[in-house]
Amino acid sequence: MPVDSLASGWSSGVSFWQFAKVLLLLSVVLALLWGTVALLKRASGGRGSGASGMSILGGLPLGPRRSLLALKVGSRVLIIGVTDHHISRLAEIDDPEAAAAFEASGSTPGGSFANLLERLRSRGGGKGA
Repeated sequence: MPVDSLASGWSSGVSFWQFAKVLLLLSVVLALLWGTVALLKRASGGRGSGASGMSILGGLPLGPRRSLLALKVGSRVLIIGVTDHHISRLAEIDDPEAAAAFEASGSTPGGSFANLLERLRSRGGGKGA
C-alpha cells in the first residue's frame, strides 16, 4: 500500500488555533501541577515537618550512610543516630534554652550544628538515652 494513500486522510498542517489551544491546555496543566506542589509544601510545613509536630532541626554527616540528626518532637529536642540498619536515640534536650538554641541553629552566627552539639554536650544540656 503506497504511503500517499495512508496520508491522504490526514491534514497537511496544524492551524494556529489548534496550536494555541494545545499551548493553553499545557499551561493550565503546568499551573495546576505548580499549585499542587505549593499546597503540598504548605501542608507539610516546609523542610522535614508535618502534621505530626515533628521537624528536622539539623544534621551532621559522620561518614557513608551515618549521621546525627536533631529532631524537634512537640516541645522536646531529640538527638538521634542514623545508620543503614539502625536508628538510636542518643540524647534528649530538656533545657528550654538549649532547645531554643537548636531551633535557631540555622541562623546562629558561626554556629554550625556540630559546634552547637559540642557546646551542649560540654554544658550538659541534655540527658543520654
